[in-house]
Amino acid sequence: MYFKIWPTEQIIDVFNRHRGFFIPVRYSLYQTMMMGFAKVFDRDSRTMSLRNLLDTAQRQMELVPELTQQDIQNMNEQLSQHETAMDTLKCLRDQRLAHLDAKPQPRSPLLKGQLDSLVTTVGEVFNQLSAGHDGSLYNWSFQISDSGTQTDSILSILQKALDRHKAEIDERHGYKTPSQIRKEQLSLLTVPV
Repeated sequence: MYFKIWPTEQIIDVFNRHRGFFIPVRYSLYQTMMMGFAKVFDRDSRTMSLRNLLDTAQRQMELVPELTQQDIQNMNEQLSQHETAMDTLKCLRDQRLAHLDAKPQPRSPLLKGQLDSLVTTVGEVFNQLSAGHDGSLYNWSFQISDSGTQTDSILSILQKALDRHKAEIDERHGYKTPSQIRKEQLSLLTVPV
């Protein structure tokens, strides 16, 4: 949802018109998303993170009877390919979101593509682990699609309201759009029969 309300050229007018709403909402979604996602990789033994679930599965293979040690090693390697993104996320969480460090380390960028790739890998690894445990898989696409559809609907309603408002102002002040002017010019050229 956070990326659905990214200010793009198509919806920037809506954002500007309702910035008192969208600025704090985007910031809150960003904080919630990053804090929650950082928990997935937490190494603290008191947490139920994906890393800790993999470690537990490797130590207690009876919990994942459908997997081998090699399968778990492969899952760890899949996650390790995203070590830079995970480190950046942890630093962001530790120094800027969960705590406000007085002298935080310089921020490494966490690009949307990196985050998308990491999210995909987490979903895949979680499903492999879940299938190895009890044979179940989770379909992540419904939440993503449902959230996107609802957000698009809200933005569409706001855009239509803004367009109506602009049209009312233009009409009240006698402004005409280029297409209205062109239509009037063409009607003058047409000879009534």
